[in-house]
Amino acid sequence: MGHADLVTFVITDFVNGSTQCEVTESVPPGYSDFYYSGAFDADRCLFTGLGNGQSLSCIVSNFPDGEDSDGDGALNEFDNCPGVPNSGQEDFDVDGVGDTCDSDTDGDGVDNASDLCPLTEDLVVLDPATGCSLDQICPCDGPAGSDLPWPSSNDYVGCVKDTTKAFVDLGIISAEEKKQLDKEAKDASCP
Repeated sequence: MGHADLVTFVITDFVNGSTQCEVTESVPPGYSDFYYSGAFDADRCLFTGLGNGQSLSCIVSNFPDGEDSDGDGALNEFDNCPGVPNSGQEDFDVDGVGDTCDSDTDGDGVDNASDLCPLTEDLVVLDPATGCSLDQICPCDGPAGSDLPWPSSNDYVGCVKDTTKAFVDLGIISAEEKKQLDKEAKDASCP
């Protein structure tokens, strides 16, 4: 599955006499990006006398054949969102589905349409209705959605206590976890 092409590499970090070098590549005609998972044949490449910034041509095999049906530069075989352009292949939650076509971009279990906090960190306790964590609901630097600081540390602690109570009522955290989170909020330097 694949074919061989002549590829030109530009050497960017090379120690003479070594077969290891860091390269930047030019893309063969008909390809919009460089995809290669094999190894080039050092016997078919001339290294001697080459230095940084010089070109090196090699025969490289195992270029994948295929198409790029959405035109984003990623062959369908490697595209994490083959039906929708996603040129950077972004995948915030690393689930193998590109952000452009992922219905839950941050992988928190709340669909993007309902997620009020679309980039919630992985493995945090969150409100299942909003997709927001305690730190997103009650950020230390000020009320959520505001550029202003908390009027007082009591306001921050009150937000945390109200939120942790709601989390206990929803069965998301235990009373002991609430107690610990409330203590951490009281001890925090917010604002």
